[in-house]
Amino acid sequence: MMEIILFDLTNTGHHLSYLDTIKNGLLKNNFIVEIYNKRFYYPKLLQNVFPAKFNKNFVQMISLIECSKYAKSKNFKIINILCADDNLYGTIVAIKIINLINNFTFLLNFHSYQTGLIRGIFIKSLFYNKNNNFLIHGKRLANNYGKIIKFYNRILILDYPVIMRPINISNYDAKFKLQIPENKKVILLFGSWRFEKGYDIAIAALRYIKSDIVLVIAGQATHFTEQDLAKLIIENEIKSEKVLIINKFIPEEEIGKFYAASDIVIIPYRKSFHSQSGLLMDSITFNVDVVAANVNQLGEIVSINGLGLLHCPEDPKDLAVQIDNYFYNQTKYSELFSQNRKKYLSTYSNDRFILSYVNFLKYLFKG
Repeated sequence: MMEIILFDLTNTGHHLSYLDTIKNGLLKNNFIVEIYNKRFYYPKLLQNVFPAKFNKNFVQMISLIECSKYAKSKNFKIINILCADDNLYGTIVAIKIINLINNFTFLLNFHSYQTGLIRGIFIKSLFYNKNNNFLIHGKRLANNYGKIIKFYNRILILDYPVIMRPINISNYDAKFKLQIPENKKVILLFGSWRFEKGYDIAIAALRYIKSDIVLVIAGQATHFTEQDLAKLIIENEIKSEKVLIINKFIPEEEIGKFYAASDIVIIPYRKSFHSQSGLLMDSITFNVDVVAANVNQLGEIVSINGLGLLHCPEDPKDLAVQIDNYFYNQTKYSELFSQNRKKYLSTYSNDRFILSYVNFLKYLFKG
């Protein structure tokens, strides 16, 4: 019997969908699957002493060590770390400690390219440990790791799966719920407010957009706070009715209404963004057009598959130009991008993703 533990502390939003996809796929293929998401309790007194990055990596390290203890007590042989590049240092140190005590097989899923000399050295040490195996999301990401990837029999390169999710609410009703005038064009920027996601770039672009639009920013504040965004709106002399800000965690059952209300999704990510975009995948599954930054793997996927328009990264004026370009030719672009999304869905289906995942795990169990 093939038994595996899925380790993930960030099981919300895109992470939760990713976790559910893998879990359900493995269960259907007769794996015994358990999810470990118990976060080590870290006293607030200590959190205030050390930097936030240290705290997150420390929690990741202790939680993963505790996961290995649980896995040993239940005789699990494989631990699949679903976001190995999240709090990377904590992950690496934990694996090194665990491997000194127990002989676990690890499958580490990489979603982004970790730059920097020190990170490179740490990651290289992971690749040279024969107990560690890797799932890397995307060929471009694998190429970035090319200098340190030596053991191809222990690596699976696999694009994210996409599943068409119907929206059970009309554009009219969605706009009504969000209190957006029916005649307004809507552009959506969705997800956690991280610096690399370019929320400031999106707001700056509003100065140059000629179309009659509303920018909907929905998600949880992280790097940017609501006060930061309000300040940017004032600095760029944007009318308040041009922006709708919803600062909260959006539960799965509410996500559809944001896409239903939107004409396009914008993905104005910075040059530092190296992974595939969960926002792009959601745009495909909800059948909404995109205008995205031409950066790394994100730009490559959009360009090669004809999934939307691209703008120069970190350039608010060009983002505005492409948004106006889209609305000026909306009928033409909507038909083209809709056809291309269908092709992409058939190529990168959930079934294909799970088949590759299962076959790789079977190979690891035999090893």
